[in-house]
Amino acid sequence: MYNVVFSYTEENVGMFAAESAVAIAEALIAGTDYDLEADIQKMREIRERVRLGPSTGSIVEEAVARDIPWIRLGTNSLVQLGYGINQMRFQATITCKTSSIA
Repeated sequence: MYNVVFSYTEENVGMFAAESAVAIAEALIAGTDYDLEADIQKMREIRERVRLGPSTGSIVEEAVARDIPWIRLGTNSLVQLGYGINQMRFQATITCKTSSIA
């Protein structure tokens, strides 16, 4: 048994990559061919489906650079920056200070 540690940006892609790594190792052990390009394409498709939108992603990247904690709320691009009284929720470029986001 081995413990492997790796980082990922999108959890779903990371989980798929871990499962693929096991399948690749099993193919190497068995001496069979493995279609790595298919896995790479699948990871790209998963990433495009689940990643934050461009404007939301840019804001989150800046928050990370400034050590501001953030969490994604749900599967859409609704994000919360900070906690408690200092929290701010936004989706794309719309903040919780508008009536669009309650």
